[in-house]
Amino acid sequence: MRELLTDDFFEIVSSGRLLYQNWDQTTLQFDPIEAVVSEFTLHPLTEGHVFVTYRLVQPALKRETRRSSIWVLVDGRWKMRFHQGTVVPKEAT
Repeated sequence: MRELLTDDFFEIVSSGRLLYQNWDQTTLQFDPIEAVVSEFTLHPLTEGHVFVTYRLVQPALKRETRRSSIWVLVDGRWKMRFHQGTVVPKEAT
């Protein structure tokens, strides 16, 4: 994950909390999930910045989220600087 996220990465999680990346105090561990990604779209902002949006459905959880992130080009590699996931209410799907 260190290779994919910038040192100043931050995220707004679905609860609305704002989380900042702190590599010295955080150990990341991800469990595999079953998910279907659709509507993946790249929105170029500048030569070195891209805004990404997509829809993520997790069938086992019966959950749909809309996701967005900002990626920046750092030393020839694309890294995520910001991410937000918003849960789509069942009545809106």
